Amino acid sequence: MKDEFQFIRDVELRQLFSEILAGKITKNRDLLLNKYKNRNNNLEISNSASSFEIDRIRRIIGAYEEAMGEFGVSSGTTLDGEGDETVWQNNVLPDVYDNGNQDEDGNWTPVDRTAEYDQLLMKYIEDRTFYEHNLIETEYNNYVLEVFHSAPSSSSEEEQKVVQAEIARLAEKINRLQTIYYETNDEYNEYLGAQNIVMLSSVRMTERFPILIFTVLIVIVFGALGCAGAALFGRIEDFIEYYAFTNKVDGLPNRAKCDQYIKSRENRPIPEGFACIVCKLANLQAENARLGREAGDQMLKDFVAILTSVFAPSDKLFVGNNGVGQYLIFAEALPQEQVYAALFQIGVVLEEKSKDRGYQIDLQCGFACAGEEECYYIRELLSTAMKRVGKEA
Repeated sequence: MKDEFQFIRDVELRQLFSEILAGKITKNRDLLLNKYKNRNNNLEISNSASSFEIDRIRRIIGAYEEAMGEFGVSSGTTLDGEGDETVWQNNVLPDVYDNGNQDEDGNWTPVDRTAEYDQLLMKYIEDRTFYEHNLIETEYNNYVLEVFHSAPSSSSEEEQKVVQAEIARLAEKINRLQTIYYETNDEYNEYLGAQNIVMLSSVRMTERFPILIFTVLIVIVFGALGCAGAALFGRIEDFIEYYAFTNKVDGLPNRAKCDQYIKSRENRPIPEGFACIVCKLANLQAENARLGREAGDQMLKDFVAILTSVFAPSDKLFVGNNGVGQYLIFAEALPQEQVYAALFQIGVVLEEKSKDRGYQIDLQCGFACAGEEECYYIRELLSTAMKRVGKEA
């Protein structure tokens, strides 16, 4: 059965997809092209943020290389009497891995390891891999756009019927295999259950209580279970919302919820008073390494408490965690002056809180207002705000 599923995935589905591409078969060409263009826009926004991080890491690595040149000790050697070869006998890497500094009293102070060379390279590889993956996906989207650019606005009814019939055939085949799988699984579970109750017993059972009492007890028990089940099903949507769209550390909507919010607004213009704010904790990984994961989580909770007290979430104001210490705020009506005032208030309160807690928060913010930018589409406004992160308070 596994081989049949694999054959459908690797052969039949790919053959069907190749026939669609070769014949340029589509119900609505414009809708298809807009879909892949929106995917490319999303990838461009994502790579814009990634390229900023990649350039930042490159500058740090460049600084390491310059430091190696400045502090290295060179010795000239002659190669066949015609030139000098420079050999660097020292570099700055041992200082990066130093365990600490000792003061006059003999106490050791740990060194901040947040800029270790290997961690920089690992972060660079991670960001660069994500960036290149998006480029590959963009090229694939461009290929689909190129194929269907010259396609008719709608394929003929006969071509559509052929493709739909093939899709229906594959769906029916998959459903049939799933039915066989479920039946086989149920039979196997019954077999395992029977294997667990083969123990012999000498216990004898005699009737002691009337059947009516057991009937009443069963009605009461199942009635209570039914009420509990109804209450559970009534809250099932809340459970799904929490486990699928909520960040477990700070309780804010997670990246999937942020993407869902953006997608719900991308097909219609936003109002003139709409504001988009991006806040980023630039030194989150550094503080986690310095203070530990528990202290880092407490720092996030303190920051989110301050952020949501200033930008209180509501039907008109969305606050979410976009991942990697980046927070998105979307407000339906928030003038630029109020944005400045709110960010200033967050900075003041955050500074006082960090003094009491003993951590340091490098908060970088950027924002854009639709009316000021004359930009009335949410993705373009978000891209503008991301580019300003760290450049304005």
